[in-house]
Amino acid sequence: MVRTMQRRVNAAKSRKNNPEKTAVYLAEYAKKNPEKGKANKIRWQKKYPERYLGMASAQASKRRDLKLHNTPIDEMLTSTEWLAILREAKGHCYYCDKEAKLTLDHVIPLSRGGRHNKGNVAAACAHCNSSKGARTLEEWTFYREEGKL
Repeated sequence: MVRTMQRRVNAAKSRKNNPEKTAVYLAEYAKKNPEKGKANKIRWQKKYPERYLGMASAQASKRRDLKLHNTPIDEMLTSTEWLAILREAKGHCYYCDKEAKLTLDHVIPLSRGGRHNKGNVAAACAHCNSSKGARTLEEWTFYREEGKL
């Protein structure tokens, strides 16, 4: 027990006294062990679920606030309208036209002032939706053509 504590103290001193060496070591370790980072994140989420869920709910709350702030209640997308959009898409992505499981995408992102209504919503595959992110359609198309995505 005492030896373990002494090793930890010595390792901490070494990291503090040699920050360049530590940075190089950590970069090499991360490159050699890419799965370790994910494992640590999952371990942390399991160990501190209340903190993880708090972060997730804060993000959800921010998104909910954007929807409500940008869109008047009477224009808000309803589930019936979303189901009609999905039926109209017939399982094909609005952007790439591939057949896939579809997700809701805001053509003009909520973070850029877009509204959560049927005129600003498209049925997109997960790949297109996540690669588009918070870009406008024009920005996203430009990046795709340039080969940056």
